[in-house]
Amino acid sequence: NHYNRANALFADKNFAGAVADYSEAIKIHPAYAMAYYSRGNAYVELRDDLKAIADYSEAIQLDATNARAYYNRGLANRRLSNISGALGDYTQAIRLDANYDRAYQSRGILYRTTNELDKSLADYNQALRVNPKQPDYLHGRALTYARMKRYDEALADMNASLEINPKSAIGFTARSSIHADMGDRLRAIADLNEAIGLQPLATRYFDRATLHLELKDYDKAIADYSEAIRMQPNYPSAYNNRGNAYRAKNDNARAIADYDKAIELRKTPAATASPAGGGA
Repeated sequence: NHYNRANALFADKNFAGAVADYSEAIKIHPAYAMAYYSRGNAYVELRDDLKAIADYSEAIQLDATNARAYYNRGLANRRLSNISGALGDYTQAIRLDANYDRAYQSRGILYRTTNELDKSLADYNQALRVNPKQPDYLHGRALTYARMKRYDEALADMNASLEINPKSAIGFTARSSIHADMGDRLRAIADLNEAIGLQPLATRYFDRATLHLELKDYDKAIADYSEAIRMQPNYPSAYNNRGNAYRAKNDNARAIADYDKAIELRKTPAATASPAGGGA
């Protein structure tokens, strides 16, 4: 039937074809909750969160016990920056399934975003109660501990996460930030070396350059800022900070050239933000 074929098309990553077949299934059975839910998942893959939310809402109207429909609607709401809607959906998913670890994690991320750190920590604790060895949960709880300035606990969690997933560039980057917050710049640099080896990004070269600058190792700072600029030419902060390194070396001509470029880029709205990183 249409629903089964839609599921096969979805598995084959033919999401538009899946939407068409789920729609046919809904025409034949208008109260088919799983068809709405599944079509919502296909719309997510097609990056149409508004239609996905509409389908998840219809699925919930037809079957209010579907925790995954609430959770997936929460994810879509989060992508659309509807924080209160996402929180409500994650909470309802947890009410329906007290062991829904991904819902606890996602709500914990949102609570960290809204600076409700005690609630964030409680949610990560619940996620880890269900799945104690999930590296993403350990990573996320470490980020919350770090925001709370509980650095020893943050470091312990990040170490545990990296033991489970030793190829996580994001993990090494996050642990570098914790070391830096604790004042240990050398360990912070060592972690960024690992992160860059796994996945070189402009932001990681920038962060390592800034640590070198703080240690007054100006040549290494300049080299890393230059690499960040090579990878991300419209990076005003990298030009500004490289200018600071040149100025510290009394190379005023190069410093002024970099400051000029930073000022020029900051007049362009698209260049004012630094390249984005990730989180858990």
